[in-house]
Amino acid sequence: MTVVQSGRTRVLLIDDDEKLNALVGEYLGRFNFAVHAVVHPDEGLRALRVDPPDIVILDVMLPDMDGFAVCRKVRERSSVPIIMLTARGEVAASDRRTRAGCGRLPLEAVRTARAIGSHAGGVASGRQDGS
Repeated sequence: MTVVQSGRTRVLLIDDDEKLNALVGEYLGRFNFAVHAVVHPDEGLRALRVDPPDIVILDVMLPDMDGFAVCRKVRERSSVPIIMLTARGEVAASDRRTRAGCGRLPLEAVRTARAIGSHAGGVASGRQDGS
């Protein structure tokens, strides 16, 4: 469930790990982010249409559709910043992220909040790259 209040950055988290979703949601909530977490790619794409977020956090390994395919579908409709989560720090995945239209941020889950803060600052100032 998304709780949107004026001035809060809205985050759409698409990850099939419900425990991780709860932890990330709780943690980001402490920094005034409004997190809408979903566990299935189709739910995430629907949420993107119904209540467009300011930023998307997207797991690479999802059921039925991988994160790269989800990213391409998001890019058909939106230029929202996307942060890809992966359990691996693969350099090869960087090219796939770029081709899919996602950011160039190879992240581990523990660094997610810092990256979101960087992107949110870019969103607020009209920049998409967080710089």
